[in-house]
Amino acid sequence: MSDNYGYTMPATPGGSNRGYGTPGQGHPGQGQGQGYGAQGYPPQGQGYGYQSQGWGNATQGYQQQGYASQGQGYRLTYGVDIVFCIDCTESMDNVIDIVKSRALSFYTDVQAVMAQKNKQIDSLRVRVVAFRDYLAYEEERRRHTHTNEPMLVTDFFTLPAEAHKLEASVKSLHPAGGGDDPEDGLEALAYSIRSDWALTSFRNRHIIVLWTDQEPHQLGFGAASSRYPRGMASSLAKLTEWWGDAMMPGYMPEQSAKRLILFAPNAGAWSYISSNWDNVLHLPSRAGDHLQDIDYQKILGSIAQTIA
Repeated sequence: MSDNYGYTMPATPGGSNRGYGTPGQGHPGQGQGQGYGAQGYPPQGQGYGYQSQGWGNATQGYQQQGYASQGQGYRLTYGVDIVFCIDCTESMDNVIDIVKSRALSFYTDVQAVMAQKNKQIDSLRVRVVAFRDYLAYEEERRRHTHTNEPMLVTDFFTLPAEAHKLEASVKSLHPAGGGDDPEDGLEALAYSIRSDWALTSFRNRHIIVLWTDQEPHQLGFGAASSRYPRGMASSLAKLTEWWGDAMMPGYMPEQSAKRLILFAPNAGAWSYISSNWDNVLHLPSRAGDHLQDIDYQKILGSIAQTIA
């Protein structure tokens, strides 16, 4: 496998490499690239203005898709971005194996399901955020054993053109590490929320699919780790602000487009998010059951449900 798709490649703020970066100490602004940088979250005025990524030019994006030019043939389009947010600790082999085995066919499979609903996806991009446990990583370092990165990310892969790159990335994932039962899933969700979401279609869908069989640590639990990012949401309340709602939009650039699918126990912060965040589909799992009852068709069906 190319090193571009391994776990140790440094982040590329310009987004020129499509492999995993180790977020370590930061997250880029929307206007500064797709990779995770080493300088922490930039000030609002230096990167989080969505205009540089098309939010301020939404009319141009709609015209390119035919919405504003009905005389040339009106067409209802879906632009879909999906983040696969995967718990990669030892108990998650079932889900990891499913994602690995279906990466190449995912585009065709999604299109087939949507065709049954008389819907069409004009653009589909997929990104991967893989998470474990920050303090478990530090314990591995202390013991001088093999270390498992606590957080790994990719840029978005455009499908079907980059399906082989997505496959290479997910095939490099392996279930390992984790330490205690809770994991650092909230930090992974924060990284997912701050993705470089596209706004180029008449109907956009920004979907986060998160898989875990454990409730998460509180945000900041692993802050002592050398890999913990600066500028991370400081609490669940702050992360809730990042998700936003109709009255107070957060970092999801289009409130009507956002979706969160939780394959997670109905416990801890997952229970709170399911009850208090909008546009959440929660498919509860039993804590510690390795998500063995999850199959590909269930995953595919839930994604299609949130798009249509």
